[in-house]
Amino acid sequence: MSTDDKLEALIGTDDPVDLSDLIDFVHEGDEGWGMAPVERLTERGPNQHGVSDRGYRLQPRVLHLRIAGFGTDLAAYWTARERLIALFAPRAEPVRLRRTYAGGRVRQLDVHYLDGLGMSTAEKFGNAQRNVIQLLAPDPLLYDPTLQSVTFGLAGGADAFSVPMSVPLGVGGSTIDQTALIPYLGTFGSSPVVIVRGPITDWRIENVTTAEVLQAVSGASIAGGDEYIIDTSYGAHTVVDLAGARQIANLSDDSDIETFHLAAHPDAPSGVNEIRVTGSGVNTNTQVFIQYYRRYLGQ
Repeated sequence: MSTDDKLEALIGTDDPVDLSDLIDFVHEGDEGWGMAPVERLTERGPNQHGVSDRGYRLQPRVLHLRIAGFGTDLAAYWTARERLIALFAPRAEPVRLRRTYAGGRVRQLDVHYLDGLGMSTAEKFGNAQRNVIQLLAPDPLLYDPTLQSVTFGLAGGADAFSVPMSVPLGVGGSTIDQTALIPYLGTFGSSPVVIVRGPITDWRIENVTTAEVLQAVSGASIAGGDEYIIDTSYGAHTVVDLAGARQIANLSDDSDIETFHLAAHPDAPSGVNEIRVTGSGVNTNTQVFIQYYRRYLGQ
């Protein structure tokens, strides 16, 4: 790692531990932040030479983190060892490794301890101990931990961190038809959380670029003061209201909740996703939020 980079470990709500500037540990290097591992999906016919390629799936990522712990005396050495083990102890919640590169870009991985803290005596030198820690990232995609958000509504129109706009319109006093061009800067697609705040009837959110939609069953409404939270991420694919009650039945059968995403280049040319929001029975309290993280194949 460049000496200009910063590597932090975040555990729950605790303050981040700066692995690049520790008193009793020295971060000597790491491996595994580059391209995510890939498995090609293939099949072979009975008389086929070679195979037919049927696509790919990203595989879990294994990071190797080389850290040396040391102490000014033997007591400090044992304290440093215990602290290092406690930092990477197996737990239900992941350790979030956050790397800030020279120039300011930030990338994060959520990891779990896998191996490497065996404290081999062959790697002990006086009051110093070297370890190569293996960490498993079940989701191999890096992400920028700054949450991005785009807002649609009659009150202020769509906005998202200086996102260029295309035809933001409030049509009449009770209908909405707004389109935003979202410049997605990640190198792999992102499945957003979409929040639809009432009042609104027959709401529809369409990614024109990918031809994917999320829309209400005909005539379905969200009352003022309520909202639906639509989570399109893998393993979720849920729709709940503010009370936490399931509302998936109010999502039309032809909605693309399992695939709805913001696409990266070249699937979306230059990463620009055209998002259109429509609905009726709205007022200035009506809003639609699209929230997402920028995701990356590697750094």
